[in-house]
Amino acid sequence: MEQIYIMRETIVSFYKKFETYLAVLLKFAVGLVVFSRIGGIGLYMPIFEPINSAPMQLPYILLMAMLFTVMTMTVGYGLIIINICIQTSAALGVMTFAGIAMLLILFFYARLAPKENFLILATFFAFEFGVPYLVPLLAGLYLGLTSVIPISIGVMIVSFTPFVGFLLEDAQLMSEFMGANIAAMPEYFGDLYMAIFADITGNQAWVFTAFIFSMVVFIVYTVSRFTIDHAKEIALGAGIVVTLLSTIIAELLAPANVSMLAVIVSVVLSGVLAFLAAFFDMVLDYQRTERVQFEDETNFYQVKITPKIVMSRKQRVLKRINPVDEHNGYLENNYPTRPERPARAEPPPPVRPTRTEPPKRTDRAEPPAHTERLDRLERHDRAERESALSRFYNEVSNPESDTGAVPTPPPEPPPDPRKPGGKRRGSPNPAGKDSSGKKR
Repeated sequence: MEQIYIMRETIVSFYKKFETYLAVLLKFAVGLVVFSRIGGIGLYMPIFEPINSAPMQLPYILLMAMLFTVMTMTVGYGLIIINICIQTSAALGVMTFAGIAMLLILFFYARLAPKENFLILATFFAFEFGVPYLVPLLAGLYLGLTSVIPISIGVMIVSFTPFVGFLLEDAQLMSEFMGANIAAMPEYFGDLYMAIFADITGNQAWVFTAFIFSMVVFIVYTVSRFTIDHAKEIALGAGIVVTLLSTIIAELLAPANVSMLAVIVSVVLSGVLAFLAAFFDMVLDYQRTERVQFEDETNFYQVKITPKIVMSRKQRVLKRINPVDEHNGYLENNYPTRPERPARAEPPPPVRPTRTEPPKRTDRAEPPAHTERLDRLERHDRAERESALSRFYNEVSNPESDTGAVPTPPPEPPPDPRKPGGKRRGSPNPAGKDSSGKKR
């Protein structure tokens, strides 16, 4: 199973890488098939003979397919209508009926639903390739209930295509038209439209088919929106069962020349293709499903989380080593060899220097006697100075003293004889000033 998932991831990654180019090629192929089928009608007026001649028919079809590729679907439908009118221009009644019907479809639906109008062509191609039940299965799985309208339109167009071909091959109607009897024109158009109306009311096969497709879309869409495990697979299985049962009931109510074996094979094949499309779209790991509940002031939330299965193929790098020629030093493919680089030597680890204490000097001379005397004087002067300052501060803070005299600051000490031009060490600043010269 792991190999299948890896193959799926490879295909999906390739499609996502070239998605734009593949979409353009697919649309060009659709246009090529559509305009080839339209060009096979061949009931045109002599004025359109140049574009339908043998040398010009293929370039004309390629040109129409290229224009259909670069146009939007709505404009592309208009181009298809123009080519149908050109190819049926010799039968004026059929051209008028087909042109008016398709213009009504274009202006009243296809122009208003640009995201779903491609289902008209998809239904036509599904009938052509024998898998018509694939369209309602995928439409119910990935689109909404409004996809019933373009599918029903496609079923109606496919059902009336043989009848329109019968009208084009009717020699009597063609002879009446080619006779240029203008007086017989109203009667001709009246008979033509009566025949078309009779075929619409008498042909019940397309009504049953459109009803079955609509019911399949509704069931698949409803079941696939359930919050259960494998909801999409269950929805596709229910759609296949409903298609088989509905087809059998429709065959019993309105017998048609349809082989039940062919119908069963077509339904099974459509279901297999739908399962493949769902498999390549998304694969979920239901064994790791989690349900989260949380609330806020106004709401209560219930969330179901199902992770996707994503398999990534391991990237394997193969290195090819070619032997070196001993004579000229070249490889087998005659490319020069690359010289080998010498191995880079690792630098030695850094050596941290050890910190050593300087040796203590033992030959230092004793300080002279006058130095000790100066130190004693300095300590004595400092003590006297501090006592004088304390008395001064007390007198300043208590001005109501017995003497009533204004206190004077103590005298400035003499300069230090060991520092030329400086003050003695440890003496306070004069007049209560700090080191910057400002008053405290």
